[in-house]
Amino acid sequence: MSLGLTEAIIIKIKNDPILKVYIEDKVFPIFAENDTPNPYISIRRKLIESTYSNDGHCYDDSKIDILITSDNYFDNIKIAQAVRNLFEFKVEKINDVMIFQCFLENIDETFGIDGYITTISFAIRSK
Repeated sequence: MSLGLTEAIIIKIKNDPILKVYIEDKVFPIFAENDTPNPYISIRRKLIESTYSNDGHCYDDSKIDILITSDNYFDNIKIAQAVRNLFEFKVEKINDVMIFQCFLENIDETFGIDGYITTISFAIRSK
């Protein structure tokens, strides 16, 4: 059930002891609510493509962006590295979602109204 991928990612981030130190439980689908104190993480799915076999559904390829927002650039980088370590090359089942592949596609840094923003883009194959 790859439609649950965003929820699975949120659960994994919220349960990581390293990330809890920085973000507590401030992990949101798509966007954070107004006035959410930094640092926090938001997750958005950019794409989902399904591949089918003759006997039915095989897997989904998804593009996921994980956005880290922080007032402190160096904390932002530490959080981004922890997120990367948590997902890159991992094969595992989280709830009902089986992740077969997870590859880093891009990391982008910018500064916005809320502070420093690092976007980590992953390509994930799941079922």
